[in-house]
This record gives sequence, C-alpha cells and structure tokens, in this order.
Amino acid sequence: MRALKLYKSDYEGQKKAFEKEKTRLLKLLNPNARIEHIGSTSVPGLDGKGIIDMIIVAQTRAEMEKFAEILVRNGYFYDFDTIYPPDRTFLASREHDSTRGDYHVHILVAGTREELDALKFRDMLRADEKLRDEYEKLKYELHDATNANRRDYKRLKSEFIVRVLGR
Repeated sequence: MRALKLYKSDYEGQKKAFEKEKTRLLKLLNPNARIEHIGSTSVPGLDGKGIIDMIIVAQTRAEMEKFAEILVRNGYFYDFDTIYPPDRTFLASREHDSTRGDYHVHILVAGTREELDALKFRDMLRADEKLRDEYEKLKYELHDATNANRRDYKRLKSEFIVRVLGR
C-alpha cells in the first residue's frame, strides 16, 4: 500500500476537475442525478490528499446498484478493503492505492445518515474557518503519527468527524 501524501489546497483546480467528472458521470448515469462534491477538495483553502470525493445520490438501493454497475463498466473499481452498509457503494477511478487526481465516488441512497452527514460536515467546514483550521491541523498530525498509513489515518480522522457531527 502506497503511503499517504498531503498537498496544499488547489480549490479552483479541484473544483474544475469535479465539474468535468460530474458532467461525464451524468451522461453515463442519468442527466437528472444529483452529484455532490465532498471531502477536502470541496472546501476552499483546505489541504488534503488531492483526491476528488463525490457523492452520487440514488433514490433507491436498486438505482444505487444500477449506478455502480454502470461505473464499473466504465473504468471505476470497487473498494474491496472496506465493508459498507447496504445503502452505500464506494468506487474509485484507480484500482488499489489512490493518489492525487483520483476520483472517489460514494453512491448513497437519498436521506440516509451517511448522505446527510457527508453534506453537513462539508458545509460546516466551508462555513467555519476555525473548524477548517482545526481539521487541517489534525490531518497533518495524523499523517505524521500514523507514518502516513492510509487505513490508520482514515480511522482516526473519522473519529474527529463523528465528534464534530455530535454523534
């Protein structure tokens, strides 16, 4: 597994990359599908891994599975290392170790806690500079504390997110 690397924010470039991939995905899936930009690349000024995280919101589990099948046929890969609840699918545009410029697609069923929490956390970071700075500082600290181990970094970062969301 490749070690994690953090990059300085390039919000405008990452926003353009998101919009380009969103346009491509809408053509593949459904022009009326809702696709949201989440994660560090969706927050102006927030450093991160440079991976474009996005949510495709499915109306049903059947639609979620249909979307996943279409993405796999078009070059996306399932994340086999993680077990997700039945109302969520995760795919990446590169197999195995993700790097800067990769796309991570989370397909979530509308109204689930995961969908609502992802958007809420993104919006909190966008609105609160102090929280954004605290989160960024934590990310660098975890990067060093975990020796850039992606799995440990992600687990520890998730604990912060759960706390901020009040769960």
